[in-house]
Amino acid sequence: MTDAELLQAFEAYQLSRAFSPHTVKRRRASLGKFARYLAPTSLTAATWQDAEEYLGMFQASRTRHAYKCDLSAFYRWAERRKLVDGNPIALVDPVRVPRSMPRPAPVEAVAAAFATSDGDTQVMVLLGALAGLRRAEIANLQPGDIYLDADPQVIHVRHGKGDKDRVVPIHPTLAEHLARRSCWLFQARARRYSPDAVGRRLRQALSIDGQRITGHQLRHYFGTEAARWSAGNVVLVGQLMGHADPNTTIGYIRWSPAQGAEVVGKIVTAGVDDELSARRRRSA
Repeated sequence: MTDAELLQAFEAYQLSRAFSPHTVKRRRASLGKFARYLAPTSLTAATWQDAEEYLGMFQASRTRHAYKCDLSAFYRWAERRKLVDGNPIALVDPVRVPRSMPRPAPVEAVAAAFATSDGDTQVMVLLGALAGLRRAEIANLQPGDIYLDADPQVIHVRHGKGDKDRVVPIHPTLAEHLARRSCWLFQARARRYSPDAVGRRLRQALSIDGQRITGHQLRHYFGTEAARWSAGNVVLVGQLMGHADPNTTIGYIRWSPAQGAEVVGKIVTAGVDDELSARRRRSA
């Protein structure tokens, strides 16, 4: 089996399991890059040393981790089907990825993007900032997924990341704009926008004054604001965002120093305060 046939079979498997088009496309590019690195050695003959040297070419730990995950998914599949003698990625050390700080889009950027954009982009901004939708979820949203007559009004997000569904209440401002939409919510020349096209539109709208702000940072904005108004209910925020693990949700929530100062200032210090008062009296 040639590398091309092997990758085609892996792609067919992913499509049969309803993996997202974005995941399939990313893995196709990632595995094709590894195949070119190995040539003339075939994918079936790759060793853990080959994989380790290849991953070592990438400086950023997040990049190494992403490529390793793609390679691991491919070789696990190939090993189960006995297309390779073993999984070389199983012998590669884990890639440690430091947890990055949440990066919510600044409220000024959200407001400016809304004020200066066309109708389609305005609704995309609101779906990210006020409903926490991913770009693929925005691209695939249909009027039939929007329940404006329900109480409360909700969006049924279908086939989200991991092929999971969820229900998100609709913010009143968003409801007003959604009520004007018909057919597919977003179309370009009679065709639906792709997730990549949605991402580009959001990035262009949000990036002001030389700042590069991505559409995904609207999800950070939503997570941060939802946590603030729910008094830090991470489980609730995670359900709204479609996270299976609360630890994932924590990575989207940014607490301001002012919020932290308010909490720290309320810590009970009765015993310490009494001791300090006694010392002041003795030294007076």
